[in-house]
Amino acid sequence: MIRHLFKLTWNKKKKHIFLIVELFFFFLATGFIALFLYETGVLKQKRPTFNIENLISIDYRFMYTGDTTFSYLTEELKQIKEINQISIASYIPYSPVTNPRSVTYKKKKTDVAAVNVDDKYLKILGLKLKSGRWIEKKDYHLSTKVAVIDAGTKQKLFPDHEAIGRIINISGIPHQVIGVVENLNDPSVGSNYNQNVFTHDPQGAASVLLKLKTPMNEDIYKKVKQTTDRFMHRDNIMPVSQYKEKHEKEQFIPLLILSLLSGFLVINIILGLFSILYQNINTRRSEIGLRRAAGATSADIYRQIMMEMFLIATLALIPCLIVGYQFMAFNVLNATTGGYICAMVSGSVTIYLLVIICALYPARMASKIHPAEALHDD
Repeated sequence: MIRHLFKLTWNKKKKHIFLIVELFFFFLATGFIALFLYETGVLKQKRPTFNIENLISIDYRFMYTGDTTFSYLTEELKQIKEINQISIASYIPYSPVTNPRSVTYKKKKTDVAAVNVDDKYLKILGLKLKSGRWIEKKDYHLSTKVAVIDAGTKQKLFPDHEAIGRIINISGIPHQVIGVVENLNDPSVGSNYNQNVFTHDPQGAASVLLKLKTPMNEDIYKKVKQTTDRFMHRDNIMPVSQYKEKHEKEQFIPLLILSLLSGFLVINIILGLFSILYQNINTRRSEIGLRRAAGATSADIYRQIMMEMFLIATLALIPCLIVGYQFMAFNVLNATTGGYICAMVSGSVTIYLLVIICALYPARMASKIHPAEALHDD
């Protein structure tokens, strides 16, 4: 029976190819939505461990001019009484800028986002050490570079051992681990870059973080800008809370686009399925009549039509799953394995449900064709 249905479907491949292509793109759109929701849900389950209250950033990316300049800058900023703490770093919370690096220890390897920080960074973000200590000024000029890793990196490289004192290689450069800090859990960087390694390299830093005693207002903004304008002429002073708001707004743009695309594809697929089924029933009335005359019951006809559509959906899913597996194997979207699996399962289930629902009524109509009526029309 299956072989016969496959032969029937193959003989009408030109009629079905457009529908299969539509199902393929519908699978991709549905898969992307499922992947997005899965990754967002996973990240939201892990609350950020940093504190951005009254935190503002000054972005001076690509404007490094030496340690002396930043020493003068920080000394000038300290004169502003509304500023409580100052730190220089390459990472701003809720800013999707990452510095991907590979970290190895013996034969173990993991991918992280490297963050260049100073000795004040831990306190200004309100992070908590799990073991060891944070980077201090005495570490800046040591012959062996030091690093602080987060709990996720520690779990990947040292699941059963103490990390403090171990030598790890960050992109081939040896660093001694001096501390382990809790995970940042920043939802803006994605699951694959939610592991961090913290080192000190002023040339790699890109922002000045200021912790204010009160929320920023126009007066504080003018004071900070007047100070920074003596060192850099860029209007780049922004509360970190605005990065968070921007991230939350942008988060739903791809979801909206994919939802609209999926809705358009669903309408086209439904129309295509009904068109194919009605055409099949009208052109196969004599065939259905002969089958009924030969002893096939209404249930047999109904089952055949449903199985034909199920087979078309299966043929459409073969290239879909192949492409989905390639996405997962090469991690094209920088997502977790669970996210890819969720996307493929969701896309497959949605296609089968859509095809089956669309085939219910036409299959029922075909099953009610009377053999004498069909043969008379022929």
